[in-house]
Amino acid sequence: MNRYNELVNKQRTFFQTGKTLDLEFRLKALKDLKLAIKEYEPRIYESLKLELNKSKFE
Repeated sequence: MNRYNELVNKQRTFFQTGKTLDLEFRLKALKDLKLAIKEYEPRIYESLKLELNKSKFE
């Protein structure tokens, strides 16, 4: 649980810097998220099937 608290505190501290307000920062974060989803898409579908019994079309 300590690692979780540490991570949450780091994220709160970063958020309070105001860097997330910048449009360029947000656009880059969305592009990075899109790339990560594409990279891990097969694993995401596999987990959805195993854990929630959902097909890739749901």
